Amino acid sequence: SGHMVMEIFEDDALRVDPPYIGDMNNPELLSFSLDLSDDILSLTFSETMNSSSYNASGFTFYGGFPIEGFDSYTLTAGMVLTSNAPVVDIQLGFGDSNIIKNLTQLAVNENTTFLSLEPFGIRDMAGNEVVNVTLQVAQGMFSEDLKPPSILAFLVDMNTGQIT
Repeated sequence: SGHMVMEIFEDDALRVDPPYIGDMNNPELLSFSLDLSDDILSLTFSETMNSSSYNASGFTFYGGFPIEGFDSYTLTAGMVLTSNAPVVDIQLGFGDSNIIKNLTQLAVNENTTFLSLEPFGIRDMAGNEVVNVTLQVAQGMFSEDLKPPSILAFLVDMNTGQIT
């Protein structure tokens, strides 16, 4: 109220007083959700993440805890849909999505959807690796696959009368 902000021109910019200490905190995964109708994994972190640092092989889904005896699957692909932000949305790869949907003890509901995240799976804007997540459950944030299957391609052999 009545206080004016004075412009500081580029030539008069102020330098930080030493010592400057950059971001050294490892980001944490706060929550995640899995939508198998749209094949999107949504991750919420404690700080802004570098979306280009996504490494699919750092993400493994488990069908239960303890993990022995349950289905598991480590991602092999995926495309980040969001820019650098605390919420990172990943479009699952076609092959990954179909393998997950084919496993009968994995990602059937929120009680069979656990995520393990290796430190190299994604980094923050300062290059810090994410805190290792042994297993985190998608409680209340799971959407089953509600889309019916569709045919992507087929062949008709008029000589044999077969459709494949």
